[in-house]
Amino acid sequence: MPKMIYCANCGAKIEDEHDAACPHCGYIYEPGAEEQYMDSLEEMRKTLDESDEAAVGEYREDVKKNVRHLSKAMMICVAAVLVLFIVVAVYNKYFSYSAKRDRQNAEEMSEMVWEHDYFGTMDELYEAKDYDGLVDGLILSEEVDGHNVWDYEHYEFVNTYSIYKELLEDFVPALDSNEQLLEIMLGDYIFDMNVFYFRQYADEYAGCNEEEIAILDGYRDEVMDIMHDKLGISDDEMDAYLTEYNRVSEGYLSYSACDEIAEKYLNEKQ
Repeated sequence: MPKMIYCANCGAKIEDEHDAACPHCGYIYEPGAEEQYMDSLEEMRKTLDESDEAAVGEYREDVKKNVRHLSKAMMICVAAVLVLFIVVAVYNKYFSYSAKRDRQNAEEMSEMVWEHDYFGTMDELYEAKDYDGLVDGLILSEEVDGHNVWDYEHYEFVNTYSIYKELLEDFVPALDSNEQLLEIMLGDYIFDMNVFYFRQYADEYAGCNEEEIAILDGYRDEVMDIMHDKLGISDDEMDAYLTEYNRVSEGYLSYSACDEIAEKYLNEKQ
């Protein structure tokens, strides 16, 4: 049989033991009130647990979204950096090439101006037949250092004339004074005579015109006199050397062959 419960204040019967207060006077029924309080706490706990799980779920979704957004942002940043790197690399390469091209153009323009002025002066000497002045200006002058003097129209003629000039002014006086000649020096002089003996200046590749070839042929006679009279080398011997030494440079005696001829000459002279 259910226990009868009465209000401690008014004595009225409390029908439900789970009530928190007397239904007649409202006086607190402590057992029922305590039970309802505990039930309320349990309900709140359950609500909080459910709220926590929902919050955790939302937090995880937010993290996933943020990670995806961050990944996209990082990919965009990497792509931007890569594009910037490519642009800078291309720009630097173009700038470097452009600067190099401008520098080359400036150097070429400077060389053209120099050649126009300097070669013009050389042409005046050429027209005046001042070949010694041409040798000084094109071969011996320090002013031509670093310039393409071989581009001068008459350079090969002037160069060959300088060989003739050296033979007459340096080699012949050395022979006449019985000056001691080193083998390598004599070899160089023989190679110079080789230029006149085989008329290398007359070859098509040399670039001398007919008038210049005729002038150099006139000097050739003097050079042959040096070879025949000063060194005692005949034309037959010179031709034989070409076969005997069998060292030919573009159809002519090589430097090494001329050095051996010089060695033979010096040995016979002793």
